[in-house]
Amino acid sequence: MTALPLLRLAARVQIGDVKAADRLVEETLKRAIREAGSQPPDTTVQEWLSQLLLVVFEEQGTKLMN
Repeated sequence: MTALPLLRLAARVQIGDVKAADRLVEETLKRAIREAGSQPPDTTVQEWLSQLLLVVFEEQGTKLMN
């Protein structure tokens, strides 16, 4: 899956802390699995995951640092 390295990079840029970024990616992938049927038809997997990552970061941002 080529989307995963890009997702990890985006998370690291967003948070700055490697471990917290990995937690952000993990939470994003969990959300993606739960919402697998909600990907808009005109959106690539990479775009959808990036959007989910931002949503998860907005919801859990500082909690991911612990």
